[in-house]
Amino acid sequence: MVSKMFQELKINQYKLDLTVRILKWCEKFRNVAFCFSGGKDSLVVLDLISKIPELKKKIIILSDDPIMTQEYYEYCKEVLESYGFKNIHWLRNYITKEDWEYSVEKTKDVVMCCYHLKILPVKRFIKENRIENVIIAIRGDEHRERSKEKYVSLRSNEDFTYFRTHPILHWCLKDVWTYIINNKLKINPMYFQGYTSLQCLPCLKKLPIKFNSLEELVEYSLRYGERQVRIEEKEVVMELLRRMGYF
Repeated sequence: MVSKMFQELKINQYKLDLTVRILKWCEKFRNVAFCFSGGKDSLVVLDLISKIPELKKKIIILSDDPIMTQEYYEYCKEVLESYGFKNIHWLRNYITKEDWEYSVEKTKDVVMCCYHLKILPVKRFIKENRIENVIIAIRGDEHRERSKEKYVSLRSNEDFTYFRTHPILHWCLKDVWTYIINNKLKINPMYFQGYTSLQCLPCLKKLPIKFNSLEELVEYSLRYGERQVRIEEKEVVMELLRRMGYF
């Protein structure tokens, strides 16, 4: 039986309208990109972009996390193709052979791993494609460092500048799940395997439970939070990582 809490999840129209206005503002850029990680937050933003024809037509997608399962990759590929996005780039293609030597599996250094396998490749993507605006699906309530962000800010990448836009910065975890439920979006299957948050596998802890339904997953996440699966080492260095360019 579906719980009363699950039945009563309603979309906050004000938050949704604000997000749509922010995304429509991005239409004016010639080279605008969106970073799709395959997680629930980026799925929501991807769905919203797909409903804005002019933005969808020009958007450049950068997808995946560098250390993921094949199932994770296939999910990202399937979702992007199901929406009809054409200009898709994969983060792994911007990671050099030298960068892989800094993976946390080899060095045990979370900061250097994120820098070489995420931060530098994203910078290469931005530079090589002359990206003018990058849309990022982060929320202010995820982490105290992300709560310091602005909706739009000007960033520097070596010899040129670009904008970074955070259209769901004002959303909370409940808003995200509500949108997914109301729009019947297909979430990453890893969520059902004991994860309430997704990123590269070395920086995740698996919960000792599995979720048999979306209802179970959502109720657990809203009750106990989402970031308990993140390793503590990564959480405590988030300020440093964000100064280095981490989302």
